[in-house]
Amino acid sequence: LPSAAIPAVKQWMPRRNRIVPNMTDDSQMKELEGRVAALELAKRFEATQEAVQEERMKMLAQLRTIKAELAKSGGGGGSSSKELEAMREENARLKEQMAKQAYRFEHLCDSVKQLQAKVKA
Repeated sequence: LPSAAIPAVKQWMPRRNRIVPNMTDDSQMKELEGRVAALELAKRFEATQEAVQEERMKMLAQLRTIKAELAKSGGGGGSSSKELEAMREENARLKEQMAKQAYRFEHLCDSVKQLQAKVKA
């Protein structure tokens, strides 16, 4: 039972599971209503615990499946060695292309500066 429900259950627990004979009908009804409420609360808590345990077991099974798939594929970032090699080749090609573009840009800037110098002169 949750800690909040324990005082409520203790409050409505009968002595030796019987109603005290010199209680009035109203007090007996209140006693019985309290007992029913405590039992319903306990039943709901047990059902909730079972549902939580069931969900945890499902999640654990899913995590085990994911772990097995990761182990099978080599783990890590999810990329295969073929994909990594292709990315490395593309990266090298792009670096070479960028170096060519930087050289062209420098040459173009130098040409523009020379033309501006001729125009001003």
